[in-house]
Amino acid sequence: MRKLKAFLWQGILLTLTAFLIQAVGIAFNIYLSNKLGANGIGLFQLIMSIYSFAITFATAGIHLAATRLVAEEMANHSSRGAKKAMRVCFIYSLVAGGTVALLLCCFANYISIHWLHDVRCVFSLRTMALSIPFICATAALNGYFMAMRQIGKNASEQILGTFARVIFSIIALSILMPAGLEYACLAVALGGTAAEVLSFIYSYLLYRRDLNRHQQRQSAGKHIAGRMLYITLPVTFSSCIRSGLNTLEQLMIPPGLQKSGMTSTNALAQYGMVHGMAVPVIMFPACFLYAFTSLLVPELTECLAQTQNKRIRMISTRVIELSLIFAIGVAGLLIAYADNISSIFFHTSQVAYYIKLLAPLVILMYLDHAVDCMLKGLNEQVYSMRYNIIDSIMSVALVYLLLPLLGIHGYIIVLFASEMLNTTLSLNRLVKVVDFKIKFGAWFLKPALAISLSVFLVKSFSYIIHLPELSALILLAGSSGLCYLAFLYILDCAHRRDFHFAKSIFHL
Repeated sequence: MRKLKAFLWQGILLTLTAFLIQAVGIAFNIYLSNKLGANGIGLFQLIMSIYSFAITFATAGIHLAATRLVAEEMANHSSRGAKKAMRVCFIYSLVAGGTVALLLCCFANYISIHWLHDVRCVFSLRTMALSIPFICATAALNGYFMAMRQIGKNASEQILGTFARVIFSIIALSILMPAGLEYACLAVALGGTAAEVLSFIYSYLLYRRDLNRHQQRQSAGKHIAGRMLYITLPVTFSSCIRSGLNTLEQLMIPPGLQKSGMTSTNALAQYGMVHGMAVPVIMFPACFLYAFTSLLVPELTECLAQTQNKRIRMISTRVIELSLIFAIGVAGLLIAYADNISSIFFHTSQVAYYIKLLAPLVILMYLDHAVDCMLKGLNEQVYSMRYNIIDSIMSVALVYLLLPLLGIHGYIIVLFASEMLNTTLSLNRLVKVVDFKIKFGAWFLKPALAISLSVFLVKSFSYIIHLPELSALILLAGSSGLCYLAFLYILDCAHRRDFHFAKSIFHL
């Protein structure tokens, strides 16, 4: 029972933290959209595509490696082994993060001119490069806290980093923005870099304090470095290829849109509207799901180590069922209230169009994330690597072929094709490993019917509501969500055990 309460507390804490971070992130994106405009957001998204690839190259696998190694050592009651694992992870972080930061600094000018085709990106890239070693080390520390089930420390670090980034960026923008768009992007880069340094210092102090609480029991684990590389190398290889292909894909989008007949300014604006405005909106509700699914990695790692196959099967089926119920409900709400969201937060109707187009993608994205977490916990990261590479190669090819013909709609098609392929392959692998059956009617059709009925019912009475726009949106969306839960119960696709997911994990 104590373990159940701990899991529930950790999941709730992660959910609240993720919600707060996502809410602040959305608000900050809206602030930047209004400050920089669609064109400026498009430019910043191009800078972020290079920065994201650099971070992926440096950090890929280190969080998972720290989580799994520490969880394995602590399962064997070896705190000495956990300490040794973290020492090895720190060395890896320093080498990988420092190397990538140096390369990005050295080649920032070349990347800006020849890849991004905009020299205004140089200062931002070099500034962001300074944060990479700190991000890498913080990822290892977060993996340690996750394995030790000390979710509060991860949560406090993420909250501190998020608010620091916003505050530092706003201060820097107030100073540098009058100098032009190049310096506005530099201001955001400076704010982010300062926040990452602060986050690392805070996390490291918590880690050092936690070490003093554990007695050095048993000898250190064997082959720590080899085990770490066995985890990190496949993930790093996969992530780097996928991130590299994704970066190439992002860089191909504005030129591809121009080939369809758009001007360079309009192409950058359309790109910014999709990636800087619509995508953050559809990903915002994911914080409620991702918080619990992230806890599956150490949980399934322990189950696998103890060969508890029945528990693994039960966890897997319940996670997929709840992920689909949640994702289908979110997709329905986004489609129903996209106009309200666009009008209130972005002061334009154009973003609503893209939110509606991308809303069904939520089902695939959320499910794919849950399946990916379970595969990592079951030591199946090599298969995830293979699927990610196949997916990314296909995406690049489709961007090259479809964007000149179909413009931004071609890119929407690419997003759907990519997620469908990746989710199908990953889910098929999970089914083979765990051996369970997919219930199409209960997991897909009934939730779709429930959200359709809920939205129709609530919107039928919306004409009687006379409130400010934001208040009306909260009331209507909240009412639709409650009706959705009621219809799920009526249609017998939601049971009491489904709303006590943690209990189903710990009480067979």
